[in-house]
Amino acid sequence: MNNIRQSPREFRHDIYRSKYDDKKLLLDQLYKNTHLSLIVTIVNASLLSAVLWGYSDTTLLLKWIVLVIITTLSRYILVSSYKKQSHLRPEKIGIWYKRYFAGAFLAGSVWGIAGFVLYPDNSVAHQVLIAFVAGGMVAGAVPILSPALNVFLAFSLTALTPVMLRFLITYDEIHTVMAVMTFIFMLMMYGSARHMNAHLKTSLRLRHKNNSLINNLESHVKERTKKLIRTQNILKEDIIKRNKIEADLRKEKTMQHELIDKLNNTHEQLLHSEKMASVGQLAAGVAHEINNPVGFVGSNLHILEEHLNDIFNMIDDHPEENNRYRNNGKIDLGYIMKDTKEILEESLDGISRIKQIVNDLKDFSHADEQEWKLSDIHNGLNSTLNIINNEIKYKARVIKKYGDIPLVECIASQLNQVFMNILVNAAHAIEHNGMIIISTGISRDRVFVSISDNGKGISQQDISRIFDPFFTTKPVGQGTGLGLSLSYGIIKSHGGKIEVDSNQKNGTCFKVWLPIRQSTVSEDREDVSAPDDLVNGGDITRRVNII
Repeated sequence: MNNIRQSPREFRHDIYRSKYDDKKLLLDQLYKNTHLSLIVTIVNASLLSAVLWGYSDTTLLLKWIVLVIITTLSRYILVSSYKKQSHLRPEKIGIWYKRYFAGAFLAGSVWGIAGFVLYPDNSVAHQVLIAFVAGGMVAGAVPILSPALNVFLAFSLTALTPVMLRFLITYDEIHTVMAVMTFIFMLMMYGSARHMNAHLKTSLRLRHKNNSLINNLESHVKERTKKLIRTQNILKEDIIKRNKIEADLRKEKTMQHELIDKLNNTHEQLLHSEKMASVGQLAAGVAHEINNPVGFVGSNLHILEEHLNDIFNMIDDHPEENNRYRNNGKIDLGYIMKDTKEILEESLDGISRIKQIVNDLKDFSHADEQEWKLSDIHNGLNSTLNIINNEIKYKARVIKKYGDIPLVECIASQLNQVFMNILVNAAHAIEHNGMIIISTGISRDRVFVSISDNGKGISQQDISRIFDPFFTTKPVGQGTGLGLSLSYGIIKSHGGKIEVDSNQKNGTCFKVWLPIRQSTVSEDREDVSAPDDLVNGGDITRRVNII
């Protein structure tokens, strides 16, 4: 990793700033939890005064209580003043350290006074209590004062040394041991404070190390950014060259336009034939494989229903047997009969639904069928909806508004393919809780099928290209761009037209017009205009209102 070198002035500034931050952090730690220690001081002083009342001189005890209050209030004012400092200048840090040191020294002196002046000569238990309370205050000061060992020593020495002296002055075996134990306790508390202080300083060193790593990383990022900018400039130059090459290719493409049009028409017909053949073979195979087992399962269920009805009629003729079994706690024949009938009804309904799906697959699967015959458009729509139900049911609700239309002379399987493409596109245009409306009607010698949705609509720049082969607005892998192109060819071959009305707020409506009889259509079905000609009055009309 390459680092950006710092000037000596910047290096000295960083070191100065780091030392300032360390001192400020240690000072914040000292002042942070002092309020809690002040509360503990008041509580312990109150308890100690209550216990020593009557064993120590009352006047001295009252004076000591007043001294505790004054010292505690002074430290509270000091801590509150520090917390009001919005920004502490470096030269002020030493002053606030000295003030805190003085406050800790006074607080320790207050407890030292208690150990020396309030010391009851005739009660060993109360002597131990004074040492215990002073030791507890020292132990509680370890986490609070450990950021500055000199402050901790100022507090602990002034708090415990007087009581140790009183133990030694008494000069007997018990008090000597108590003085030694108090001294050992003080050393242990100092060791704990020293240990915590070392941990805190280690954390500060790690913080400096992290800051150094961050600075190095930032330098590396800056350098990599410069390299990326240089690479970006190179890429821009490459893009300019590529754009020039693409412009040359577009000129060449214009010269080959006539040949490409012919190839597209041939390719479109080939794709349509292959796709319809594949769908037909797959659907026919699935329908055939499912139809046989469904047939004998349905037949067996009907026979089973007849046999069970005979058995149930026989049981109904002997109700006393049913009562006898029920009273013996064995079985409830009435419940079994009722539940069995419901199971059979549900199974027969399921078989019926499977048969309907198979029939729809068979109707949809006649891909190779090229015979023109009269077909029911509504049946084709319904079978197509059943086939693609899984694409629609989680996104939209289908509303059917079928009109009274006659049978239409057509190739039904090809029209089903058109309906499927439009319905699937409508479902893909809806994110959730949408609506698809299918309407049919008749006008003179033509019928229409209108499929509208309330999805996201088609943009103005895309509306003129939706019938182009391989054009799609779907993500890669989710669309081939051939659905509407194939649909265009099918409707054209039927002598019909498609109208498109799209609004990016209200959705899209495809309206397919078909002649009722092919005898009313011009004999020349092979003259198929290119999609680009349709805007100027071709057989397929594309209207768009963009909002």
